[in-house]
Amino acid sequence: VKSDILDAPGEVETDVLQAMSGRVKINMDAVWTYPAEQEISGVETDATDAAKAGAPNAVFVRAYDAGVMKPGSVNVDIGGGSFENATRYLAERDVTNLVYDPFNRTLTHNNEVVSRVSNPRADTVIVADVLNVIREPEERLKVIAQANDAVKDDGVVYFAIYEGSESGVWEQYADEWQNNAKAASYKSEVEQFFDDVEVKGIDVIARKPRN
Repeated sequence: VKSDILDAPGEVETDVLQAMSGRVKINMDAVWTYPAEQEISGVETDATDAAKAGAPNAVFVRAYDAGVMKPGSVNVDIGGGSFENATRYLAERDVTNLVYDPFNRTLTHNNEVVSRVSNPRADTVIVADVLNVIREPEERLKVIAQANDAVKDDGVVYFAIYEGSESGVWEQYADEWQNNAKAASYKSEVEQFFDDVEVKGIDVIARKPRN
C-alpha cells in the first residue's frame, strides 16, 4: 500500500511516518523476497567517501565498543552495500559479518546469507543508513522484519539512521532518496517487530524480537 502522502514533495513528520506504518501489513513468509516495490534503489548511497577510504560505518564501532558484539559471534549487515570494510573490521575482532544487500550483492550470495541467519541464528544485526533511504513504508517494514527474523531472542539490532537535514522534508535526486527524518521517527515502525526499542542518538536499538 503506497501512501499518497509521498506522491508529491512535502513534509514527512514523525506522526506521518507512524500513520504510514500503521496502514501496512507484512507477510512474514515472504520477508526475504527482493524489494519489488522499492522504486528507488539507493545504490548510489553505497559509495560514500568513508567507504571508499576503507572505513566501516561508525555504527559498527559503536556496537562493538558497547560490548554488544562479542568475539565468536555472528552479525548480519542488512543493506551493507558492496564494500567489505565492516567485514574486515569485525573479522579483526573475531566477529563474523554476513552482508545481505539485494541491490549490491548477487542473488546467490544473498540466498547463502539468508540460509545461514534466518529462523534466527544471528547474535546481532546492523542496519546502517538504510531505513532513511527507503521511500515505501512496506519496504522499510520488510527490512525491519528481516532483522526480526535473523536475530536471536537475546540478540540486539542497531538501526543507524542518517537524519540528513532533520527537517522531515524528503528529497530525491538521481537514484537517491532521503527522508530527512529524525531517528525517533522510525521507532514506531521498529516497535511492530520488537518489544524493547530505544533511541540513542541516531541509533534505534531493538531487543526482544516478537515471534
